[in-house]
Order: sequence, then structure tokens, then C-alpha cells
Amino acid sequence: MTRTSMAIGAVFGLGFVFAVSVGGGHINAGRWGHAAAAYGMAALCVLGAIREAGRATLPGDYTDDEPAPVKQAGLLARLRAAREARRVTRSMPCDCERYWTTFGREHDEWCPAYYRSIA
Repeated sequence: MTRTSMAIGAVFGLGFVFAVSVGGGHINAGRWGHAAAAYGMAALCVLGAIREAGRATLPGDYTDDEPAPVKQAGLLARLRAAREARRVTRSMPCDCERYWTTFGREHDEWCPAYYRSIA
């Protein structure tokens, strides 16, 4: 809570205590309408204090420690990434499943490197 919200909460708390004590005095004097108004004011003070407590920022919930948004890559960066991906896939020996599951010893029948691996 900031100092301002704590001060406002304290004012609401003091207003609540004052309104309850005035309401008790009005009940003692037999003025029921005034007592109801005083207790209504005490209820409004409690609602105000609850509102101030609800508006408080909890420790660790500050928004200034969030990371800055990531800038989207431009067209040139995307083209460079695509070119690099094509270069890496061209340099791979084979992409058939059997090649990778047999540690490079065999190829699938549909693979162009199948006939080379028989010898």
C-alpha cells in the first residue's frame, strides 16, 4: 500500500470508530433514526476501508519488473533463418526413419540412398 492509501484507510478507520460511538450515544438517548444514520455511516466507512485495501498492490505484483516485449523479426531475419534451415537440412545425410533408428546403417526401401547402403 502507498502512504496515501494507508492514510485514507486510517481516516476510514477513525470515521468508523467515531460513527459507532456516536451511534451508541444516539441509542442511549433513544434517537433511533440518528443511530441508524450513524451506523449506516460506519458501514460506509468499512466499505471504503475494504476498497482501499483491495486497491493495494501486493508485494511482488509490480508491473515494472515484467520483461520488455520481444520485437518481431523482420523480413530479412526470416529469410536468413529459412536459408539457414535449408542449408542444415541439405547437409543432413538422410531423413528416412530407418536411417535414424539404425544409427545410419540401413535405409528405407523408398529412400534414394537405399541402393547405396546395400553394398
